Amino acid sequence: LEFRRVLFRSYNTRTGLFIKEFGKGKLKNPFGFSMDDKEQIIVSDYYNNRIQVLAKNGGNIFTFGDIGPEKLLRPFSCVSHKNRFVSDSDHSCIKVFDQAGQFLYKFGSKGTENGQFSRPSGLHIDRHDCLLVCDQGSGRFQKFSLEGRFIGKCTTPGLENLNGVAEIPDGRILVTSTRSKKVYIMITK
Repeated sequence: LEFRRVLFRSYNTRTGLFIKEFGKGKLKNPFGFSMDDKEQIIVSDYYNNRIQVLAKNGGNIFTFGDIGPEKLLRPFSCVSHKNRFVSDSDHSCIKVFDQAGQFLYKFGSKGTENGQFSRPSGLHIDRHDCLLVCDQGSGRFQKFSLEGRFIGKCTTPGLENLNGVAEIPDGRILVTSTRSKKVYIMITK
């Protein structure tokens, strides 16, 4: 297999003009990215099995998850809130690292019961400091405390191959499905 290396391109959101690009030759299929409170760009480098932390100008600050006993296997998404939460899709769990990239703990296992995953993908930390996790294989998203305690789930019929999740200011949850080519709007209680 040959993977195309992907790069980031930056555009002015008002004018649409190209500003710069970065990541060329460094990234293999970056699925998820987010920014932390230091305005560092956190990239889930899926086929390199690691997370890359980049400066705003694109310079590499450090990588993590690619060495040690808790190596990542196909990280899909990474969000930062005090710690860094990574959806380790092929290990069917969420791994938590500190801000320096040191492994802290993990939760979840392969399966379809509450708190289990079948290819966890998109992550989002909501306004209540809870972690929302999309699960591609089971067609649902689940809600956890930041310590990994299962809180609830959404199993609406028709949800499948979920990839992205976000919360809008009024509290509704948006979930994307690549298979159905839709964005679902969910109301949580």
